[in-house]
Amino acid sequence: MSELEGKVIVIAFLFTRCPDICPIVSSHLAWLVTQLGDDIGSKVEVITITVDPWRDTPAILDSYTTKRNLSWTHLTSNTIDNTSNYPDME
Repeated sequence: MSELEGKVIVIAFLFTRCPDICPIVSSHLAWLVTQLGDDIGSKVEVITITVDPWRDTPAILDSYTTKRNLSWTHLTSNTIDNTSNYPDME
């Protein structure tokens, strides 16, 4: 997080199995990245965080970003506690 200090951070929440709004959000963020040019990375960081870490593994997110030609960081968690609340996700 210290690498982000002093930068504007754009955070979006999505999940890769989302059929409607998530691809649109990703597309809009991709457009934003092109508009910001050299400011991306130096003054502005874009980060996407999945809301479905049970399914969105690092490999799935990598495939999602590659397929859509997205250049920013996509985060998930590999430490999901208490999946017993979601029986279909065990």
